[in-house]
Amino acid sequence: MKADIMEEYECSMTIDDELLKPQIVIPLPIEIKGKVGKGLRFFCLITGYPPHQIRWYVNNKLVSKEDDRFVFDNNQRELIIKSLSLKDAGYIKFEVTNKYGQISSVCSLDVVDKKHSGSASPKAVIGRKIHKVLHKKSST
Repeated sequence: MKADIMEEYECSMTIDDELLKPQIVIPLPIEIKGKVGKGLRFFCLITGYPPHQIRWYVNNKLVSKEDDRFVFDNNQRELIIKSLSLKDAGYIKFEVTNKYGQISSVCSLDVVDKKHSGSASPKAVIGRKIHKVLHKKSST
């Protein structure tokens, strides 16, 4: 008759704190242009565990959930400004924090008045590259 032998093992795993820090997978674009009265959507894709706290800022002022000019979507990873005003021009900041760290992404927001939209030089934003759009002057 064989005796059953059970051995006890302990399994442990060490996870580097660096892996638990929040990371931004898709950051805000460097620059966005919008028109007064139009809506605009900002989005960041993030990773990180444990759960994190997300904050959005417009010109260094924390965006409040109670402010009806703004809508949060996609677990606060999206900020929607329902109707742009000239006072929104400046910087939009997305900030995510957990107990292992903090990271942010910043976007420059240029808001133009519809009445004077032709005076600013237009720019096209593609990912993280900015290309100036050159306009040819017509010779009339």
